[in-house]
Amino acid sequence: MRHNSTGGITRQLSNGSLPIYTASPGSSSSVGSANSAYFTGTSSNGHESPFKKCRNGSPSGGIFGKVLKVLILVFIGGLSYLCYVLNHNSISLKSEVHGYSATLEEKKSLEQNYRREIAGLLELREGDKAKYESLEIRQKAYFDEDQRLRDYISKHATSDTSTVFGKGPHRVLVVLEFPEDVRRIKQWKLDHKDNANNPPSDLKGPTSFIVKLYHDNMPHSTNVFLHSVKDKLYDGIYFDYAPEHIIMTTIEERVVNGKFVTGGQGPLAFSEYSPKHKHEKWTIGFAGRPSGPNFYINMVNNTLVHGPGGQERYVLNNNADPCFGKVIAGGEAITRMHEGEKKNEMIKLPVMIQSTRILRPDEYKDKW
Repeated sequence: MRHNSTGGITRQLSNGSLPIYTASPGSSSSVGSANSAYFTGTSSNGHESPFKKCRNGSPSGGIFGKVLKVLILVFIGGLSYLCYVLNHNSISLKSEVHGYSATLEEKKSLEQNYRREIAGLLELREGDKAKYESLEIRQKAYFDEDQRLRDYISKHATSDTSTVFGKGPHRVLVVLEFPEDVRRIKQWKLDHKDNANNPPSDLKGPTSFIVKLYHDNMPHSTNVFLHSVKDKLYDGIYFDYAPEHIIMTTIEERVVNGKFVTGGQGPLAFSEYSPKHKHEKWTIGFAGRPSGPNFYINMVNNTLVHGPGGQERYVLNNNADPCFGKVIAGGEAITRMHEGEKKNEMIKLPVMIQSTRILRPDEYKDKW
């Protein structure tokens, strides 16, 4: 190692051919200046730098120079790619941050809208609270008034039934006329003209049944039915509707504006119902809402269908059909009607109610 004429330090390798330059301790040149000279190819003392030799194809550069050149190019290319990747990622990151910010702002806006809507609903509810309370009070008043009317009608019906028909229980005999019986008797009379007025009883099948009424818990329905029987309003009408679950009368030709033409007896004032008397098999009920004067006989247990809430087609669908009595004798006649030939649930040869009457206590057996 020696100082050159410019004050730089020259370090020679073992072959003495590669001077490496650094700034002189006392020189105003920086290390960067010395290195710049090294890469430009000329040192301060006139020596040609190895980089220049390598670039010019000097034998002194050799393979080392070529490798160094490749490494430098690779380094520069890698540095450029790194800068590109960093720049691209930076742009993507900015885009994502912007998207997240927009989404966050949108969520905040929606949340604010929801809060305003909820506040508005709460304010509306508070504002209408007095109206709701007023409606509830009015509704309760209507229910109380309705119950008072029901109680009054039931009390009046109980008193009227006791006065007109006596103390219960009450039983009603229903006598039927089957078309096939009429046809057989007519034929027998033609065949026995000498004794035409005394046809044998076996020409007829079962033709009557007895109903026991629920006067204690269904006073309004019982009273309406008893008056209709007393006035013979059911005599001459037909059982003609017989789907699987019931068999029912049809009296439209005798009713005008919901009332019997004769007697003026109409539907019930309200759909009376008692949970003590459900629509089980062989019970009888008034049809429609309001109910009556048509009535039917339950051929199966119809508690769900005809009980409270079973008829959704009606406006007051929480009501039920009144179940006001039960068949206690003569089920064979009812079965005979129900099993008759039908078309579209209608009996082809409807069965007429020949007569109805209220039985006296001495006319029925104890088991009835």
